[in-house]
Amino acid sequence: MPPFAAAVAYYGGCRSEKVRLATDLLILFGEADDWANVKACPRMLERQDTATRARLTIVTYPGAYHDFDIGPRPSREVLGHHIEYNETAAKDS
Repeated sequence: MPPFAAAVAYYGGCRSEKVRLATDLLILFGEADDWANVKACPRMLERQDTATRARLTIVTYPGAYHDFDIGPRPSREVLGHHIEYNETAAKDS
């Protein structure tokens, strides 16, 4: 029995190595996010350990940046990364 029924990660980091999940995982990203590692997600999906029943699902929101769900507030730069609220992505997530 998995420790949780499922898990959701906002801006979670995708990895390129093989992934073995203990429970279903949904990762939500903004496609324009320059902070989270969105580019490794297709490889992570390819390398998912299918021996477990846990599922990995990745959803990306077009035009959305990091912190798309926090706001509304003005866009800004933080540690060299663009941060911007996106109402459409926030409501869907």
